[in-house]
Amino acid sequence: KKTPLNQLIRRHICAGEGGLSPEKNQAALIKAFAKAYDANKNLRLYIIGDGALMGELKGLVHSLNLDGKVILTGNLDNPFMLMKDCSCFILPSLHEGQPVSLLEARLLKLPIIMSNFSSAASSLFDNGQLVIGNSVDDIYNGLIAFINNEVPTCEFEYADYNNITIKQFEDIINAKVLPQLNNIIVMVSTGVYSFLKESWNFIIGFIISIYVLASKELFAAQFKKIT
Repeated sequence: KKTPLNQLIRRHICAGEGGLSPEKNQAALIKAFAKAYDANKNLRLYIIGDGALMGELKGLVHSLNLDGKVILTGNLDNPFMLMKDCSCFILPSLHEGQPVSLLEARLLKLPIIMSNFSSAASSLFDNGQLVIGNSVDDIYNGLIAFINNEVPTCEFEYADYNNITIKQFEDIINAKVLPQLNNIIVMVSTGVYSFLKESWNFIIGFIISIYVLASKELFAAQFKKIT
């Protein structure tokens, strides 16, 4: 019985850059990889980053007999050098903001597996990723889909993306920030004007008062001279 071609090719999977922390869900990824590795001994997993869970994750890798199969790289000065040699990018996080690592993976035209975290919708491209849950079984099924060449990639033009992003940013500035800024300027200007007006009235009143008092003293002095 021949071994399927997709099990003969060594597949390097790169996991999202960032800290080794619970919300990144790396422990579930390692457990899912252990199951996928049983189906394909040519799989390798590189987890980029460092953090508080480094020792715990190394212990998990060792306990699952995955030394040399799951590589915890620590922080890298240039993760692109590793990512470009991988066959797939996976982001199994429980929570994310706007993950820049997804854009980096798209720039390298890697197939992408990503979990359906709360802000995932803003990172999706049409037919540009495989979206999964974040459980061990969900991640395992995603890895099997990768082995079977079922994880999509998409054409990503970073220049077009930058232009769209800049336009969206400008629209937000024009629609929300500038009107608020104008309101603040009007309020400050009005306040400054009112302050100056009140101050000016006080100053004029003070000068008039001094002038009146001085005139009275001068008149009194002149009157004494006459009398």
